[in-house]
Amino acid sequence: MAGKEFKIILTGFEPFGGAAVNPSWEGVKLVPERIIAGSSSAEVVKVRLPVVYGRAYEVLKAEMADEKPDAVICTGLASGRKSVTPEVIAVNLMHASSADNSGFRPSWEKIDPAGPDGLFSTLPNLEMVSAVNSLGISSSLSFSAGTYVCNDLFYRLMRGNISCGFYKSFPAGFIHVPDIAPEQIASALTACIKTVLTLRN
Repeated sequence: MAGKEFKIILTGFEPFGGAAVNPSWEGVKLVPERIIAGSSSAEVVKVRLPVVYGRAYEVLKAEMADEKPDAVICTGLASGRKSVTPEVIAVNLMHASSADNSGFRPSWEKIDPAGPDGLFSTLPNLEMVSAVNSLGISSSLSFSAGTYVCNDLFYRLMRGNISCGFYKSFPAGFIHVPDIAPEQIASALTACIKTVLTLRN
């Protein structure tokens, strides 16, 4: 739909583990509030989420109900990685070596006992990787979002999309970012949003 105006929710997380900042949110803050790709443009709605199992998705779900976005891109920090990594699949598991920001530390628990073991992203992951790499910022696919709050949010988001009946038609998913300069993270996320817009034209 050429010339269409889109709305995209972009999320990052609050600090956790004693850190003063979370690079995912620092990068999200620098993403332009309006992005143009070809003949289409998008309003970017930025949402800071708590690092709390279940609660992160509840905050996002409320924002989705209010904003009625055309796509949702969630981000989180993967401090041990060197690349921007769009996640391919979320797994139905909560398991952590350290507690979330509410003090909850799950051990081998299902996120949704009635849900499937895994749910795939509906973002254009391959195309986003290419777009980010073209900026000179390292990017690659990831096939494990872990079992901490990032994966929990990712799984609940995709599970909610099934419940709403638009799992396959609604671009949504998760991108892990490394601990790099916020400006680089913002550039990478902007490229990802432009990719989503281009493919939805």
